[in-house]
Amino acid sequence: MKLDAKHLEFQTDGTRYDLVLVDDPYGGIIVAWTSTGYLWRYYEGDYLKPLSNDYNPHDAKNIFDYLELNLLTDTRGQLQIQSQAIRT
Repeated sequence: MKLDAKHLEFQTDGTRYDLVLVDDPYGGIIVAWTSTGYLWRYYEGDYLKPLSNDYNPHDAKNIFDYLELNLLTDTRGQLQIQSQAIRT
């Protein structure tokens, strides 16, 4: 079993986001905001699909917009934020 989780922190619209990202073997990236219990599946260039019944659409939009602008995959398949690696 291989588990490559990434930790990401950022702030926008006055809200601090502390997220865990994990590659989903079924496609996309699992995005967990553990302090709230919110869970999504992120599809690059497409959308952020909620996987939990309880979530805030405003936060989902902020997270999707941030990932779209800042999340990159390098040539080795490693997730990157702009010019620096996400913490593992």
